[in-house]
Amino acid sequence: MEKKKLVLHCPCHFIQIGLKEIFSQPPFVERTVIVDSVSNLKQCECALLKHPKVEMVILALDNHWYNPISLLKLVTQRLPELHPQSKIALIGNITYMNMLKRYLGEGGGVYIFLDISVSLSILRQQLLAALQTRVFTANSVYKPMLVVPRLSAREMMVLNRVLNSDSITQIARDLRLHYKTVNNYKRSALSKLGVRSLPLLLIQNYNKKMLGHVLCHLSRQYNNTDIRAEAAPERDTFHCAKNAKTFIPIY
Repeated sequence: MEKKKLVLHCPCHFIQIGLKEIFSQPPFVERTVIVDSVSNLKQCECALLKHPKVEMVILALDNHWYNPISLLKLVTQRLPELHPQSKIALIGNITYMNMLKRYLGEGGGVYIFLDISVSLSILRQQLLAALQTRVFTANSVYKPMLVVPRLSAREMMVLNRVLNSDSITQIARDLRLHYKTVNNYKRSALSKLGVRSLPLLLIQNYNKKMLGHVLCHLSRQYNNTDIRAEAAPERDTFHCAKNAKTFIPIY
């Protein structure tokens, strides 16, 4: 039986050793072979270019090592171009991957999310099930559950205004609300998106557009309203994060 070829991406040396150990033991060793093991996304893309056939890409996520926009570009653009039949397993702290899960949740059965904090035996079972499954289905217990709190129309409006660099005071004046009420709407929206604070959403140019697509997707999927999330205007930076480069938390 031909072994399934895997590419393993893991920035953390110790997690990489642990995952390699799992795949060096039965029943994985008889069914799979790790053709490349890399520590960053650029190396991962090179590995995908080098190997003509890859059945699964395992991406261990760590927010401290790279811009998540690079991750989205890899899994939504480059990998489908290079290996359209390949499945993608994303491993990380499931608690902090809410936004990524919602964005990739409609990935045509390609993506599976695994929690790195579970016991080793459970992780082994989930990896084995992922290898044996031809396509991840909506009924799979390993696919992320997309039942999440809805963003209200007012929460979406406030978040859009804030991301367009409008101050809380200006929004409160326009909506004829107390500024504390506007702050409550903002905090509630961020909480539902799985983001701890607004600076984690402040990203530049191309990244703003990506965020706009995410918010638009959430608006259509969870709100059933006509409100559309728009990307922030084309500026070099947000006024409150000038020349700063920040990230969406995904680990």
